[in-house]
Amino acid sequence: MLPDDLENLAESVVATNVFANNILQAITTKNYWDVVNEYKPLMHTWSLGVEEQYYFLYPCLFTLVGAWVLGCCRLSCFLLACRQLCTSSPSMISRSST
Repeated sequence: MLPDDLENLAESVVATNVFANNILQAITTKNYWDVVNEYKPLMHTWSLGVEEQYYFLYPCLFTLVGAWVLGCCRLSCFLLACRQLCTSSPSMISRSST
């Protein structure tokens, strides 16, 4: 193998191990059927990358987004409660003192 082929193989091995061969393919070559891809023996593992990203990355992303939305909802409810308390307190104080 030529040094360039070894470099391509090393990139493909690393990308396959971290389930990112589909990302490597998108960066290096745009066409799956391109002649250059004949010399990439791990090119077919792009589908495994898509599958693993779907099962591992997306649930983590949805959990983080859900926690952020829940935190924003709690904060907005707290702020609305404080606003309600501040706007209703003067009238309640004036009624109780008379």
